[in-house]
Amino acid sequence: MLEDLVAVGLTRELGALSVGVRVGVVLGGHVDAMTTRHTIEPGVVVATSLDWRVLSAPVDPISLTLGLQLGVSHATVRGGGRSDPWTALDLRASVTASRSFGIVTPYLSTRLFGGPVFWRGATGGDTKHVQLAAGLGVELARGWTLHLEGAVLAERGVFGGLGVSF
Repeated sequence: MLEDLVAVGLTRELGALSVGVRVGVVLGGHVDAMTTRHTIEPGVVVATSLDWRVLSAPVDPISLTLGLQLGVSHATVRGGGRSDPWTALDLRASVTASRSFGIVTPYLSTRLFGGPVFWRGATGGDTKHVQLAAGLGVELARGWTLHLEGAVLAERGVFGGLGVSF
């Protein structure tokens, strides 16, 4: 499966806890089922997150964050002469370790995930339930950061983001 999406989010820090919400659009993609490639049409995605910063550098040797995220995406999938709704739920738990060096913050993240996918009257799920990612945050200007990430194990992907603090 390949899915392209764009989302915007808002996160509020409450001391060591932070809560967030994201809303976005599924731009498209594809699902290979049996011998047919099915096209994912545009759709919507929403997610909420809760993160707890357990350790915080430079007081601690690293920053360590535990996270939970719940997301839902919905789109139409076309292929094999049919057009059917596709709804996927995703629950993720993560552990992320990072350390800032001036304006650069490299990080490693391990994520466990799962959730049902509803399509064509059937319920399915992920074939892989783990993701190992490495990323880099760079402070561009006061309050602006750029994030780049690559996930290389099991669920793979490339992610990017632009953040602003206010």
